[in-house]
Amino acid sequence: MRGIHEAMRLTGENDTQLIIDTGIFEPPENRKRKEEVMTTVFTETGIQEFTVKICGGCGVKYAMTTELYDRRLEDHKSFWCPNGCCRSFTGGNETTKLRQQLEAERNRSSNLLAAKQAAEEQAKHERRERQKMKTRHTNLRLRVKLGTCPCCSHQFENLKTHMATAHPNFTPTEDHKIL
Repeated sequence: MRGIHEAMRLTGENDTQLIIDTGIFEPPENRKRKEEVMTTVFTETGIQEFTVKICGGCGVKYAMTTELYDRRLEDHKSFWCPNGCCRSFTGGNETTKLRQQLEAERNRSSNLLAAKQAAEEQAKHERRERQKMKTRHTNLRLRVKLGTCPCCSHQFENLKTHMATAHPNFTPTEDHKIL
């Protein structure tokens, strides 16, 4: 439910403005902000649109050009109501919120990519270490099969007897486990 109110106003000797107030006549729960009203002013020099605001400090109703309003929404710089209250938009507009959301998603994507790369590097490292252990294990088994002592690296015909007499307290470590 929108209404249009027209008024003619004399502003100077021969200067007449036609003001069309396209105020919002919707219930407050359907409005974006209850204090925002769009007003269009037709002058001899052109059309100017204003946004009507209500000061949160003193409660006065004032208008600012829609261009300035949009700029202040974007850059968050201060502006003043007619009574001198310093005002600014701190919450950000839709564009700012979307930019922040996009930046957060880019950071999240970047973090996920870094975590994936780190996990892949860890998996490669573990595969290399497993391959090294397997190679050491295979080499040790071959050496033991050929009669080489895993402790003192001497070759014996009867390695079992040598191990029982020379190394009675031998406990295979991870490198020495052969079977």
